[in-house]
Amino acid sequence: MSKFAHPVRRRGGARAPRGAIAVLAAIWLAVAIAALGALDVGNVYLARRQYQRTADLAAIAGAQAIGSALGSAAACAAATSAAQSIATANGLPADATVSVACGRWDTPAAGAAPVFSAAGLPLNAVQVDVARRVPFLFVGPAHNVTAEATAKAIDVGTFTLATSTATLSGGMLNGLLNSLLGTNLSLGVVTYQNLAAAQVKLGDLATALHFGTIDELLNANVRLADLASAMITALGAGGTASADVTSALGAIAATVSTNLNVNLGNTANTSGLLAIGLSSPQGAQSASISVLDTLVVAAEIANGKSAIDLTPALNLGALANVSARAVVIQPPVLAVGEAGQDASGAWRTSAHAAQVRVYLNVSLVNLNLGPLAQVSVLNLPLYVEAGGQGTAYLQSTQCTTSKSTSRSTIVVQPGLASVCVGGDVAAANVANNTVPVSCTQPAKLTNVTLASLQVVGISVGNFSPPSGLSIPLQAAAPSTLTFNAVAGDSDDYQSTDTNALGSATASLLTSVVAQLPSALYVTVLGINIRVGDTGLLAQLLTGVVNGLTPVLNSLDGLLVPLLQLLGVQIGVSTVHDIALSCGEAQLVN
Repeated sequence: MSKFAHPVRRRGGARAPRGAIAVLAAIWLAVAIAALGALDVGNVYLARRQYQRTADLAAIAGAQAIGSALGSAAACAAATSAAQSIATANGLPADATVSVACGRWDTPAAGAAPVFSAAGLPLNAVQVDVARRVPFLFVGPAHNVTAEATAKAIDVGTFTLATSTATLSGGMLNGLLNSLLGTNLSLGVVTYQNLAAAQVKLGDLATALHFGTIDELLNANVRLADLASAMITALGAGGTASADVTSALGAIAATVSTNLNVNLGNTANTSGLLAIGLSSPQGAQSASISVLDTLVVAAEIANGKSAIDLTPALNLGALANVSARAVVIQPPVLAVGEAGQDASGAWRTSAHAAQVRVYLNVSLVNLNLGPLAQVSVLNLPLYVEAGGQGTAYLQSTQCTTSKSTSRSTIVVQPGLASVCVGGDVAAANVANNTVPVSCTQPAKLTNVTLASLQVVGISVGNFSPPSGLSIPLQAAAPSTLTFNAVAGDSDDYQSTDTNALGSATASLLTSVVAQLPSALYVTVLGINIRVGDTGLLAQLLTGVVNGLTPVLNSLDGLLVPLLQLLGVQIGVSTVHDIALSCGEAQLVN
């Protein structure tokens, strides 16, 4: 028995290593398969990224082609060819498919998501689909990889709105810029005319300032000297630099105070150089701005002397809290963007300016005892614009093959003054450069609250629907101004005024009468009671205004010619149409 025992142990000992090796081999085989599968997945992922980039570039190329003749059916053939050429040039394999559809990108209704419709007219967008069967290198069958991109062609308009009259005079502009920049310029009228005619593309300006995107440009704060130098570089990149303009900008860059900085983008709380009215600001990279307008606006903003904090001067003691800010002589507002309205009905590109802005909030005997009681004897939030104020918006654009027949339509509402009393009035209103201030909430003048119950309150405005009190003195109707796309011709600067004071006053009285019956209400134990909200009062006031309106309107026949004869303009809003860039492509999906 013993002589057979040893061979048996040897055979048993040999089987054990072979079993371990089989298990290890299975494990390593599984690891190898997983690794190869991961490589396949990574390959598909990289292919999808490559095809998405190709689809994006092809859609942009197609939108640029279709934008050169918006609404033209023939443009679709050019757009398709451009998209397919770009896809091929970006190394798309021959077995991949590129589908191009022309259509319209629109927001159909308020609150609805934007959609692409192949049947929509006029044509303004291109949708590109890229597809390819990507074989797995090691494991499994080929995988279908797709990418889709949609680009829209937009027209980008650029204009400034100023509520003061300007004359192109060398002496006046020298004095203005020397005062603002701390320089000693002595430029001639011809030089200023050349500066006004010179235009810089925003994309070239961003590159000259070492920013990669328009968003980075808008978020930047730069020295005025650097801005002037960057405009020289940007003009050179665009091939539009002249020796006269370059010399003038060089002199400004060399002599301007190094302490002057400017925010390049406009925000709700801070005045900036540019207000971009595009959902994606990158679409404005080919939009152009005037060198002279840019210098004047940037200099006035950078000077920092227009915004005045009046709060320290109006300190009334411990029982009174006063907040006040004023802006005097606001610079022109520069707007860049697309025409028309968005889904909410707001104008995409607009500008609002006023010569004098005053924000005032007076709180008298304002006590807060937590949940027990809050007492406010007087709380008056007031916002006033005066000395000429106006609003302009880019209503529509029309691009053709000729600049002389291309059109930008800008609607301007000039005015003399406006007053707003409302709960939503804030100090930030003095920096609002896009739309008129709206009083959308009533202002609580007096309030006594005990244990979260409003015992007594007096409010200005209406509680239902909620609104404050708004009193504008402005032209009875806005003016529609039309500009061609030729820079430097006679229609670049156009003004409208409020000389028709009769109809402006009639419009003011109509607005006051409409608001007055419900402009004040008292709250007692949580119950709102309107003061003066009676049918008799409303009828009486309406009758008085209806009787005065024809008389006031007839005064315009006397006042307007008289003011024109005297060379007087009241409440002037001046629009400088700078440029119209047609068919700029912007990715939308």
